[in-house]
Amino acid sequence: MVILGWLFVIAVVAIVIAIAVMFLNRFYRKSTRDVALVRTGFGGQRILISGGCLALPFLHKVEEINMRTLRIEVRRSAEKSVITEDRLRVDVELEFYVRVMPSADGIATAAQALGAKSFRSALWRASRTELMKRRRSRGS
Repeated sequence: MVILGWLFVIAVVAIVIAIAVMFLNRFYRKSTRDVALVRTGFGGQRILISGGCLALPFLHKVEEINMRTLRIEVRRSAEKSVITEDRLRVDVELEFYVRVMPSADGIATAAQALGAKSFRSALWRASRTELMKRRRSRGS
């Protein structure tokens, strides 16, 4: 009878541990070297450059901030070319390299200004490139 009691206790402890692991696996978010996290909601704003946090969907919103250097390319040519003060058309090509300052203030400013847009544009660019490759392979 004592052995059955111990088996019951061990089974309950194993179930509790399994539920705790599943809970943490689902709701614990970690930042990486390339991605910082900004958690807002219950408990205020928390900025995570390294480490992790518990983020419950009904209490918190987590924004991922891209910490990599982004290349922004601007091309103005043909009808969209720049007109100078002396009324000449000038074709302009510019490249900007932008990155988020790796501090709490820099990440908070980026989260407020950009949000997850930097990831969306990178994903759109990657999907567009893949689409162009597929079209080329079908045409040839």
